[in-house]
Amino acid sequence: YGCPHCGKLKFIPFRCHSPFFSEKRLILMENTGLFKGGGEELSEYLKSPAQTVYFLFVETEVDKRSKLYKTVSAKGCAVEFGIQDENTLKRWVLGMVKRENKKISEPALNFLLEMTGTDMENIQKEMEKLFLLLHGPGCYNGTGYCADLHQKDFQPHF
Repeated sequence: YGCPHCGKLKFIPFRCHSPFFSEKRLILMENTGLFKGGGEELSEYLKSPAQTVYFLFVETEVDKRSKLYKTVSAKGCAVEFGIQDENTLKRWVLGMVKRENKKISEPALNFLLEMTGTDMENIQKEMEKLFLLLHGPGCYNGTGYCADLHQKDFQPHF
């Protein structure tokens, strides 16, 4: 449910119904804005929710002082997924490289992160491209090959 300015929380009646084809019901709520304000009604409900209902909130902006945030933190788990620093990203990439039985030089790793940024999904996709192009165990140590990845149209070569 994504409702930027929903006054009445339309999903709350679902709490009274048994889940269909399952023991539990998951309600995913993305970018509702309720954690910035207006989440008092949901906060009251979450103090004693139905045992068959789970809520998953995905929000880009959260006011940690709000009543809803405090209730979610007390009754469940509030997790913030921040942007990873460069050293963490390097360790993550090196782990992927090791699992593929390959090696990468420090300058090539720095260039890769410079080209992809800090978005882990983007980094993973670029690494998959590299792994597909580099068959067998080997070492990637040049920046030219990485630059080629961004310029080539990836067509299968048979």
